[in-house]
Amino acid sequence: TLGLNFHRYGSSLTSSEAALMVEIQALMSINGQLNEAVERADELRSEEQTSFLKQIALLQTNLDSALQNNQLLGSEKALLQREMIDAKQDIATLSSQLEAMRQENDAMQAQFSAQKELLVEVEGSAS
Repeated sequence: TLGLNFHRYGSSLTSSEAALMVEIQALMSINGQLNEAVERADELRSEEQTSFLKQIALLQTNLDSALQNNQLLGSEKALLQREMIDAKQDIATLSSQLEAMRQENDAMQAQFSAQKELLVEVEGSAS
């Protein structure tokens, strides 16, 4: 509208009024550009916020997944600890059995040695 008024009244305006009109038009143009820049900045900010929210959602998903994995690892650790306790008990049982077998073997060897000595004596007496 200022441009229209400028053309309509251009010949009746003083040079300072005309210069003022030109400055006002320039300022209105700059204001329009600033408004466009603000709108674009708002759009970019909105896009950045959306992107940021997506990143937060992804991080939350990753955190949830890590927590679930941690719980699974905790369960597996408990299971492995139980299996380790069972294995230690099995080792203790087998060690006891092995010791009993050694003692039995020692007793049998002692008995065999005694019988061998007796046999040697009997053979010595017989000759």
